[in-house]
Amino acid sequence: MNALLVLALSGAFAAPPEGGEAFYAGVWSDLGSNALIGHGNVAAVDWYWVAEHDQRQMHIGDFVCRKAGREHRQCRFTLLRDGGPAALRDRMVSDRLTCSARFQRGVDGAWYVVRKPPRDGGHTITTMRCKAA
Repeated sequence: MNALLVLALSGAFAAPPEGGEAFYAGVWSDLGSNALIGHGNVAAVDWYWVAEHDQRQMHIGDFVCRKAGREHRQCRFTLLRDGGPAALRDRMVSDRLTCSARFQRGVDGAWYVVRKPPRDGGHTITTMRCKAA
């Protein structure tokens, strides 16, 4: 019991109590939106385009969060794409990304990736950040 309390107070990342699957729809929604309008996550957009939006080729793994609040979470996860690294235009795109994002619970009870207001007009900016693993 003391070990759990220490872990909770340390700010360490752990599997969310409701399971990572509760956050997956928010990740997919943000990836799809980002691919359409582009709002701050180039590595994830390229990863998504290589898979041609086919979720059967895309997977989320290693989902952990900290600050296990009821309405907000800071989470980390891995995006995996079947088929290995692939060429997109003039560069290679990794099949594995490490990502982090802020999540907020919506009025419907679902978890969504937080988006920040646009800097100079335009579209909102995702808090999801990804890089090749």
